[in-house]
Amino acid sequence: MRTALGAEPDLQIDIENVQRWTARAATADSFQRERVFLAGDAAHVMPPNGGFGGNTGVADAHNLAWKLALTTQGTAGSALLDTYEVERRPIGALRVEQAYTRYVLRVDPSLDRTT
Repeated sequence: MRTALGAEPDLQIDIENVQRWTARAATADSFQRERVFLAGDAAHVMPPNGGFGGNTGVADAHNLAWKLALTTQGTAGSALLDTYEVERRPIGALRVEQAYTRYVLRVDPSLDRTT
């Protein structure tokens, strides 16, 4: 810690808690049920390397936002909202697979590669 902080050797450091973290990779079975939509971490979970989760979540929100706007304004019918899952779930699943695979190959090769 002292080295990472560039601190003096006599700096007192107290560790208050240590928590184990495990890489996870999962995609929701569905991104929409009736009037409820999932986006971001609620829709897909992946290791943090590469920024895949954040970028995928932003893309989910963008895709859903303009569809909701057009639908609530009456410019588009509610069928437009049905395209959200069709468009975003495959991308979410692919990015989960990519992020997890890169994590296993580059960071922790001891993990199961089939998850």
